[in-house]
Amino acid sequence: MQYSINGGQATISIPSVGATYTAPADPNQMAGTFSQQGTNLPLTLVLNGPAEEVPAPKAVAAGDWKGAISAALEDKYPLTGAAADGGDIVTPGAVLQLRKSGLVMFRTGMLVSANTFKGGAITQGFFGTLAKTNKDGTARTFVRGEKFWMTGIEVKDDGVTLKFLSDPLPESRYEGALKFPFAKGTQPTPDQILPLVSEVIAVVAPPPATAAAPAQQQMAPITPPPPPPDPAMAPIAPPPPPPATLAVGQTKDQVIAAMGQPDKMANLGPKQILYYKSLKVTLVGGKVSAIE
Repeated sequence: MQYSINGGQATISIPSVGATYTAPADPNQMAGTFSQQGTNLPLTLVLNGPAEEVPAPKAVAAGDWKGAISAALEDKYPLTGAAADGGDIVTPGAVLQLRKSGLVMFRTGMLVSANTFKGGAITQGFFGTLAKTNKDGTARTFVRGEKFWMTGIEVKDDGVTLKFLSDPLPESRYEGALKFPFAKGTQPTPDQILPLVSEVIAVVAPPPATAAAPAQQQMAPITPPPPPPDPAMAPIAPPPPPPATLAVGQTKDQVIAAMGQPDKMANLGPKQILYYKSLKVTLVGGKVSAIE
């Protein structure tokens, strides 16, 4: 999408769909015409709510080529403010992703050896090269796809150096620097430096609009929900109570206590029969004589 104002007339072009919108320029409301493939429709755009305050670009004095490079880089890669010891993020900036493997960074508070990007590859000086063979966590080699923050930009006559800080990793946070050298005696423009830097880093998340938050909250991976419990490990239901027992010699009251009230009773002189759904209990002289 392209936007331009010429002679008080605002034009918005969307080449991908062959559409344009033209209207008198107005910061609060524009009444104009939307055109696409020969169809013209009236369209009014109204500002909904207060306009966002756009920060003014960093002022750069004429002829200050170093300041111009620094301003252009900071505009594309918003800086992150870190605590003095590098142990925490104070003001989150843009989250960056590494596009080239081989960036060596050291634990915060230790010697930071500069990496150099030249000829399409990241290389190190003596300490950085030595650190690659050290397995004690003092240094770490970051590879393509890993993320971190940018905390500083330094432009000198011989090159521009970018300073980085990682999120807390199992061992520690790490910080490092990457230098893009200039040809001797040259004063490159931002348009020459930005494509070079973009070969190494890319912005994957803009600075958050809310108050500062710990870095790990910005880039923490989504934790999958726990798996459902194994049905085989589900609690086993308690067994049903044992069936009531009858025995010869029990009294009528004991039979009823065990089996409940009978469905039917028959009195045959000294003999009494209690009928249940699945059995028959015969009592003689008030005591069980047979169970059928």
